Amino acid sequence: MNPSLRGQGPRRHPRDRMNHNANERLRRNLLNAQFDTLANLLPIPWNNHGRPTKRYIIEAALQWIEDIQYREFQYMEQVRHLQIENARLANEI
Repeated sequence: MNPSLRGQGPRRHPRDRMNHNANERLRRNLLNAQFDTLANLLPIPWNNHGRPTKRYIIEAALQWIEDIQYREFQYMEQVRHLQIENARLANEI
């Protein structure tokens, strides 16, 4: 194979390339909108330097989820202890 032709593949019609570019732009815009939505849902203050990076949004979301899971565990333990206490008090009656 001629090295100068490697990776070029068959030539596309300009209209096909325009459609591909439009579809890729739409995909990118939708993904960016989803990142913005996720960023707005997070209870983390952003710096005043504009839009947070995608990496920061993902890291903040992961941290938030871990915090929620930990709090859920604590609440479940509290419920378990209260149920035990409730059963103990009910037996005293």
